[in-house]
Amino acid sequence: MPHIIVTTHGPLAMALGQSLELIAGPQPAISYLSLAPGDDVQGYQALIENALPPDHVALILVDMAGGTPWNTAVRIAGRYPGVRVVSGVNLSMLLEVALARQDETIEDLARMAHDAGREAIRVYN
Repeated sequence: MPHIIVTTHGPLAMALGQSLELIAGPQPAISYLSLAPGDDVQGYQALIENALPPDHVALILVDMAGGTPWNTAVRIAGRYPGVRVVSGVNLSMLLEVALARQDETIEDLARMAHDAGREAIRVYN
């Protein structure tokens, strides 16, 4: 089962994890990491790399493309072929991949995350 790492600016990652567990119960093999003001980028990168499982197969979900979580995750993905990065994490995206990951490849999970995130966005009126 691929590991999922959710990493965001501030406490959003942890809040998403709490919301996921409220809906789906405890979920194994998911890490929630936050970038706090003043954090050292090298230390933050080490934090993410330490969350990778031994086989280095993981889906990293970040809050937005172009920010430090994205840039750091992309650097890590460049070093480990089994790592995929998807931006725009939201609860629907996280729920979809958390519940489907047992039977999916990392490539399929990345595609599912992208699709679920987009599908979750709605406009009323």
